[in-house]
Amino acid sequence: MAASFNEYVIIDLETTGLDILNDSIIEIGAVKVRRGLVVDEFSAFIDPGFPLDPFISNLTGITNDMLFGQPDIDEVIPAFAEFVGDAIPVAHNATFDGGFLRRFWKDDREWLDTLVLAKIAFPCLGSYSLANITAHCGVENSAAHRAINDAQATAEVFLRMLKELRELPLRGRQDILTLAEGDTSVLAELLRRECALSQLPPPLQMAEEPRRDRGFADEFYELPLDEIEASFSADGIMAERLSGYEHRHSQQQMAVGVARAFNNREYLLAEAGTGTGKSLAYLLPAVRFALESRQTVGVSTHTKNLQEQLLNKDIPMLQEVLQQPIEAAVLKGRSNYICRRMYRTYLHHPHEDERYFLMRVASWLSRSETGDGGEMPLVGYDKRKWQYICGSKENCHGNCPYAHGGCYVTKARRAAENADILILNHSLLLANSAAEQGFLPRLPYLIIDEAQHLERTAEDQLSSKVDFYDILMLLGRLKRHERGRSTGVLEALYNYKDEAYIGDASRQMLTETITKAEDAVADTVHATEQFFDMLARTFAAEAAQYGYFPQKLRLLPKHRGEESWLQLEDAAQSLATQINVLSTLLFKLLDWLNAQRIEHEVEISEADELHSVAMNLRETALTLPACLEEDENFVAWVEFPGSDKQPSLNIAPIELGELLRENLYDNCESLVLTSATLTAANSFSYFKERCGLDLIETTVNELQLASPFDYRAQAQAAVCMDMPDFTRTSEVECVNAISRALIELITASQGRAMVLFTSHSQLRSVYEAINRPLKEQGITVLAHGISGEPTHLLNRLKAEEKCCILGANSFWEGVDVAGTALSLVVVVRLPFWPPNTPTSAARMERIEAAGKSSFFEYSLPQALIRFKQGFGRLIRTTEDSGVFCVLDRRIVDKRYGKSFWASLPGMELKCAPTSAVAELIRQRLGHLDD
Repeated sequence: MAASFNEYVIIDLETTGLDILNDSIIEIGAVKVRRGLVVDEFSAFIDPGFPLDPFISNLTGITNDMLFGQPDIDEVIPAFAEFVGDAIPVAHNATFDGGFLRRFWKDDREWLDTLVLAKIAFPCLGSYSLANITAHCGVENSAAHRAINDAQATAEVFLRMLKELRELPLRGRQDILTLAEGDTSVLAELLRRECALSQLPPPLQMAEEPRRDRGFADEFYELPLDEIEASFSADGIMAERLSGYEHRHSQQQMAVGVARAFNNREYLLAEAGTGTGKSLAYLLPAVRFALESRQTVGVSTHTKNLQEQLLNKDIPMLQEVLQQPIEAAVLKGRSNYICRRMYRTYLHHPHEDERYFLMRVASWLSRSETGDGGEMPLVGYDKRKWQYICGSKENCHGNCPYAHGGCYVTKARRAAENADILILNHSLLLANSAAEQGFLPRLPYLIIDEAQHLERTAEDQLSSKVDFYDILMLLGRLKRHERGRSTGVLEALYNYKDEAYIGDASRQMLTETITKAEDAVADTVHATEQFFDMLARTFAAEAAQYGYFPQKLRLLPKHRGEESWLQLEDAAQSLATQINVLSTLLFKLLDWLNAQRIEHEVEISEADELHSVAMNLRETALTLPACLEEDENFVAWVEFPGSDKQPSLNIAPIELGELLRENLYDNCESLVLTSATLTAANSFSYFKERCGLDLIETTVNELQLASPFDYRAQAQAAVCMDMPDFTRTSEVECVNAISRALIELITASQGRAMVLFTSHSQLRSVYEAINRPLKEQGITVLAHGISGEPTHLLNRLKAEEKCCILGANSFWEGVDVAGTALSLVVVVRLPFWPPNTPTSAARMERIEAAGKSSFFEYSLPQALIRFKQGFGRLIRTTEDSGVFCVLDRRIVDKRYGKSFWASLPGMELKCAPTSAVAELIRQRLGHLDD
């Protein structure tokens, strides 16, 4: 049936479940769009022949009474088919709706998926759920999860998507049209129609950032401490020029401490409790120092949110206070920025499974000023695809046609060199001395905020990984089969043999080398499969016994003593040898390409990708044997991402202190490390030892600043004493007890709660147990990893009246929900890091070998800091109030439990059964419902 691109039917279904083969359709909703206008609708209920699950009724609002007596699906399909006619079927996630309907509607036409189209039209959305897209477009859908309502909403956003495509800048539309060439799908034809050009875009011009003349640096400049202190006084310039400014003594103390550290070229550890206003406290002296000394001051953060706060809120605020311009810039590592040269290569030779991803990139890039791929939240396999087209040290060279005036990396780095305040993240800061090879400008004066992440980030940056899927991705860039034909860099290079300027000898050498390289690719694929199959077989049984994934298995002497280990080493050596054979051939091809460039003045675009692949393969060949060697300074492990996926091989240093000293501290004259949580048991010792600050000669001053909040008046702390001992109770019993308690506690708070878990598997089990009982009371339960991305969950918590979140890992810190939306925080278990984590286990063994207690030296301090972070989610302003509840009885029963309460600001602690704690919550939060 020929498709009519003037008419579309947007379809949505409600079903009894998600199983396309076994579940039933209970409602069909369809909206007809003709020439950009909604012209008709179709809606029908369908009796599935059995009672609905109450969960489906609660979700959709469809009851058994509404379906009783309605026609069955076979009676509805003819009328539905007549309504659709020759139109193009459209759905949001067409695989789902189309899959259900094809069981009953024998129609083989291709569907258009708005889920794919939305990524091209709206490339920077964080989520492509229908709810998020309708919210982005300002489309109301008051009855979501009803077929006709969702179809109506999808129709509105579909028309909005078409409008967005038509209004894309000319360059974006031209690139999309280039990518659509040769694609015969319905989506490609739609894009050709909507992105049609009436004129060609002008050549892209990117002005080269001029170097700023900052004058000669004053290396002896000192900040006037009295002026810094006066700035934060009750009648200082902050109060004078900022409306609503509140004098906080702790903020004033911190500002003076930062200024003194800069003046004396010393280090400062500053723990500043929530509400201190630490970012302004360190920024004002940093800005004044940068402006007066004409030296760039670096500010490193862990989260993007804090970077945005500094750049878009705090620094503009200081410009108002100081009444002079402040040059601030954000710099990320090369891989965050698109490489225009690599992008243009793939634009004209896209792989089939990357075509629509590149269309999303084209749409985004046509409107981006920075070329920073972080503007597009990428998840899953899209992150791997980004690696094809992003900047890297291998791709950055002077021969690039975009090196002067057209490179986003160069533009960002020049802005960094010109900045008074350079904002970066911990990953780039720590990679600078190794992978980025001096990418950053010199930063002798540096502030590290969110410093509690420094050790973990250093571990990530200094770790190495050999991954099955990464290797296959690299090999696929060289040679792969798509739709029955060979593609890839080697195939593209082979076509150059027919160029007129190629001599016979050169042509023969090229042909022979490519043929050998293609054979080497096949041999490397085989060796890769052999090694990782053997790795999986060797460790799969051990990984499966834990019953959950991802699973990390540390390589121990017992493994190296087994007979299978020698076979594994042989397979690893064979793979490394084969990779080296291939990379040698690739470098030979690169030499030939360079000779052509010099002799015939031709640029062969495939050379850049060939160089990138060759360098990455060489690095893999070096890392692989290192992971299997026994080294007392490193820990290695096998990581299974899932039961049906190949494992990876990993290696990381055990001690990070010396590496941090070499890579970071030795380059700083003055360093400020700050966070709301740096101490354990009121001591900085744990942080200093873990981060190597006990190894340096520079003076390290300490400053511990209390929060200005009145916690005794604003918060109540409680522990549920009728919970079982989690360390001596089965997981099933633990989940049952936790679920019963949470239903009672969250009911008492009427949502407005965040529950913090240390285990994703336990979180999922509890969610399944409490979701329906709380939903029946009108309380929405959102779960980390189940209900959407963290940002989406937090937005819903803030917006919905009766809502709660079950969170893990990232929800313990960095979450800022002020007001009544978050009035109860529940800690399920004390946040001890799993002792079987490979790096943690190795460090604990080293501590024990030194005659110390790994529990008191390592596990307990880490848990105390994490506990403080969890508590910090509750009170965010002087107006907040709430209850902090712990379900883990160890906080009372164990002697070390006192350390947890001692780490929190003084509050009254109530130890009582869950029912009494629930009553306390009702009384404490009762005023919120008045």
